[in-house]
Amino acid sequence: MSRTVRVRVCKTRELKKRGAFPKARTFQRAQLFSGTLHFVSVTFAGGLKVPDADLATAIKHAVLSAPVISAYCSQYGANMVRVDTTPIPFTFNGTSYNDAQLQGWVSSITKAHNTPTTDALVFLSPQGVTNSDAPVSQGVLGYHGINGTHPYSFINVLGTGLTVDDRADLYAVALSHEIAEMTVDPAADQSNPEVCDSCAGNCNVDYRNFFDANRNWLGLNPTSYTFLTDGICTPAKVSACPAPQNACIYKPP
Repeated sequence: MSRTVRVRVCKTRELKKRGAFPKARTFQRAQLFSGTLHFVSVTFAGGLKVPDADLATAIKHAVLSAPVISAYCSQYGANMVRVDTTPIPFTFNGTSYNDAQLQGWVSSITKAHNTPTTDALVFLSPQGVTNSDAPVSQGVLGYHGINGTHPYSFINVLGTGLTVDDRADLYAVALSHEIAEMTVDPAADQSNPEVCDSCAGNCNVDYRNFFDANRNWLGLNPTSYTFLTDGICTPAKVSACPAPQNACIYKPP
């Protein structure tokens, strides 16, 4: 299924080129991710946050989609993606921040929780809060990076009342996009490609894959499905912009 889009899904490539991320000290060049994703529940000034029920829904989506994403990413190398279902609480007394501050949060959280350097953090940002390096007002839905030791993914959530199938298009495309690209390039150093950009958003197409509750691939345009993932491009076509449909919509290897 393809749609012509104007939204820019991912800003990672631009941030990499800008040198926003320090050199990874825990991942070798071109190494893929094998570890656990820990979701962070951030409470901002005035009590702004992604509601607990919505964060639980996003985590449920990640639990369902992680094995599928890992299978697609296996085309680029060995990897493993697990999901911690218990979010980590964090408080920030403000409603505007940038990626440098976010990297500081990653450092503080991972130190406080003794998070293994094999693991990664996931941040969902609510409406009313702005990451100035990835403002939703400019159509940015997310990116992934590293603070030098731990990879992380950032996702702008576009509303509340999240559902696992996300028919309202509020979070799942960006979440699966950033998890996949972080899995293939956890060092965020351009040693491996951004595997979703050519299939969605950045290249003005919107290719998605749909699955049932048992993670069976449902083909093109199913009328019913349990969850979706953003298209993850085959290695042969990952440099194309856009990639052809059959390089983005296909059964996981």
